[in-house]
Amino acid sequence: KLPNIPSTRVIHVLFKILTAIPDEFQHPFQDNNRKQASRLELIKHAESVLLFVQKILCEENISDNITKICLKCLHSWSVFSDTIIFTENQIGIVLNCVRNENTCNEAVECLIGIYTSPHMIKHPKMIIRFIEQMTISLTNVIDQAIQESNMDYLRDLYFLFVTVGESHTRLILDSLTDLSLNQDIMIEFFRIILKCSSTPTYFGYDETISDLPFNFWINFQDDLMASDESRIQIYREIFKDIFHSLINIFLFKLQYPPDEIYEQSWDNDDREKFRCYRQDIADAYTYCFTILNTSLLQILMDHFNKALAQTMMASSKDMNLTCSAICYLEAVIYAFTALTENISPTETVYMPQILSSFQTLSPQCLMDSKLLSIINCFLSNSADWLANNINYFPFTLTIISNSLKSTDQMVMISATMALKIITTECQLNLGPYAAQIVQICEEYLQYPNIKYKEKARLMHSLGTILSIMPLDVIMLTIDRILIPILTEIEKILCIDGNNNNPDARIHINGVLLMLSNLFARLDVNLKGTDLAEGDQLISKSLVQAKARNNMPQPLYRIFEKIMPMFGVIAANYSHDEEIAQNLCECVKKTVITLLDDVKPMIGNIIQLLLHLYRNSRSISVIQISRQIFTLFHKETELLPDLQEYYYSLTTLTFEQFEKDFRENTFLVQCFFEESAQALRKATTIF
Repeated sequence: KLPNIPSTRVIHVLFKILTAIPDEFQHPFQDNNRKQASRLELIKHAESVLLFVQKILCEENISDNITKICLKCLHSWSVFSDTIIFTENQIGIVLNCVRNENTCNEAVECLIGIYTSPHMIKHPKMIIRFIEQMTISLTNVIDQAIQESNMDYLRDLYFLFVTVGESHTRLILDSLTDLSLNQDIMIEFFRIILKCSSTPTYFGYDETISDLPFNFWINFQDDLMASDESRIQIYREIFKDIFHSLINIFLFKLQYPPDEIYEQSWDNDDREKFRCYRQDIADAYTYCFTILNTSLLQILMDHFNKALAQTMMASSKDMNLTCSAICYLEAVIYAFTALTENISPTETVYMPQILSSFQTLSPQCLMDSKLLSIINCFLSNSADWLANNINYFPFTLTIISNSLKSTDQMVMISATMALKIITTECQLNLGPYAAQIVQICEEYLQYPNIKYKEKARLMHSLGTILSIMPLDVIMLTIDRILIPILTEIEKILCIDGNNNNPDARIHINGVLLMLSNLFARLDVNLKGTDLAEGDQLISKSLVQAKARNNMPQPLYRIFEKIMPMFGVIAANYSHDEEIAQNLCECVKKTVITLLDDVKPMIGNIIQLLLHLYRNSRSISVIQISRQIFTLFHKETELLPDLQEYYYSLTTLTFEQFEKDFRENTFLVQCFFEESAQALRKATTIF
C-alpha cells in the first residue's frame, strides 16, 4: 500500500516491471544453469501473473493506458511460457480490447503473439476455436469501420485475421472437412480477408492495406494444391465463390489511377510501389490458375469482352469514360499476361479470340501508352503459343510495328522486347515473314528517337531473322544497314580530341552494343549458342552437335572487315571501362557464334585483347580469355599463341599488382578466379 501514490500509477509501474521480467530472462549472457532455474521459477508464477492481468482487464472503468500495459504484459508472459493454456473466456476479454479502437493495436499484437507461437501447433482445436471466436466477435466491428472509412483501425483488424490465417492455412483447410465444425463461420473468415483485398480506391493513394493478404492467398493456395486429390476437389467446390470474388477484386485493384494521380501526384517511388503491387497480383493469379485452370480463363475472357465493348461504346467526347474503359481493358490484358506462360501452346479457345480482338481496337485505344505496352508484354509472353500458331503472327507484327512509331519510351521498350523474344522463339517458322521483319528492323534502326538499347534489341531480331535467309540476302542487308553506321564511327575516330568527347563515347558504346547483339544471333548454322551466354562456359561439342547445317558463316566476313575499327577503338578508348566491356562482348559473341570457324582470326583477336588489356587492365578481357582458352586449347596450331598470350596476361597483371597493391586487389582476384576455371578445362595453356 502506497497511500501517497495513485493506484493507477502503482498498477502501471507494476505491469511495466512484470512485462520486463520475461524479456530479461532471454538475456544471451546469462549462465545456462541460472537460466534454467530462472525459467522454472517464472513458469511457477506465470499463471498467477496472468490471473492478475485478467482481473485488472475485467475491472470496470479501467483506463486505456492501463489496458495497454496489461496487454503488453500478457503478450510478454504468453510468448515466454509454452505451458500456458488460455481459456475461451480469457481470449474473449482480449477480443473485447480489440473492439476498442484505442487499445486495438496492443490487443492484436498480444493475440498474434499467442496464436502464432510455435508451441500452439500442439493445440489445433484451440486455434480453430479462436478463429471462429474472433470471426464472430469482430465481423460487425470491421463492417462498421468500413462504413466509417477508418483505415488505421481496419489495418489492425485485418492484420490480425491475415497473420493468424497465414500461420495456419493447412490447419484451416483440414478443419473444413471436419463435420463437427461450423463451415459457414470459416467461410466468413475468408470473406473478411477478401474485404481487405477489396479495400476501395487505389492502392498507394487512398489506401495502403489491400496488400496485406498477398502472402496469405499464396500460402493458402499452396497448401490447397498440396492436399490429397480427393480433398482438392472438395476444396475447389467450397472455395469456388471465394476464388471468383478474388479474381474480380484483383481486376479492379490492378487498374491504373487517373493521370492526375499517377502522373501528377505520384513520384517515382509511388509508381514503383504500384508496379510491385500489380506484380503481386499477377503472382496470385498464377497460383489461382493452378487451381481453377480454364474456369479462370473464362472469367477473364468475360471481362475482356466486356472491357472491349466498353472501349467501343465510349464516346470520344467523354474522356473520363474512355479512360476508364481503357484502364479496365489494360487490367484484363495484364491478368492474361500473367497466365500466358502457363497456357498450353495447343490452346484454341481464348488465345485466338484475344489476338484477333487486338485488330478491332480503336486508334484512340492504341494511342494509350499503358495499354499498348501491356499488349506488347502479352505478345512477348505468348511467344511459345505463337510458335505453334504462326498464322497469328501477322496480327502480332502489325501491333509491334505500330508501337515502334510511338514517342513513348515505355511503348518502344515493350515493342522491341516483344520482337526480340518472338523472333527468337519462333525463328524457324518465320520464313514467310522474314522480309517484312527485316524491313521493320531496318526502318526503325534509322529512327533518331529510338535509344541504343532498343536499337540493340532490333539488331538481335535482325540477326535472328537473317540467319534463316539466303546468304546473298544476308550480305546485301548487312551492307545496307551496317555501312552507314560504321562510316559514321570511322569519322568519329578520325577526329582528333574526340577521346574525351562524351557524345562520341556514348555513340561508340551504343554501336558496340548493337553489334554484339547482331553477332550473338547471326548464325546461319542455327546452333542456338546464345542459350549458353553469361559466365557459363559453353561446350563446343554440344553446341556444334545442335547445328542444323554447315554453311559458310557470313559473320566471319563481317567481323574480319570490322576488326581494324575495333583496333582503333581499343587504342583510343582503352581508358573507358564501358567501351572496353562492350568491345569484349562483341568479341565474345563472335567467338561463341562462330566456334571453329573463327580459328583463322584467333591470332588477331588475342592481339586486340592484349593491346586492350595492356592499356586498360579490364577484367572483361580476362573473362573472354577464359572462354577462348576453353574452346581452343586442343588446337595444336593455336596452342603456342595461346600460351604466349596467357603468359603476357599474367605478366601484365602482376606488374599492375606490384605497382599499386591496394587499387588492384579486385583485378588480381578476378584473374586468379578465371585462371582457376580455365585450368580445369585447359591445362595445356599453363
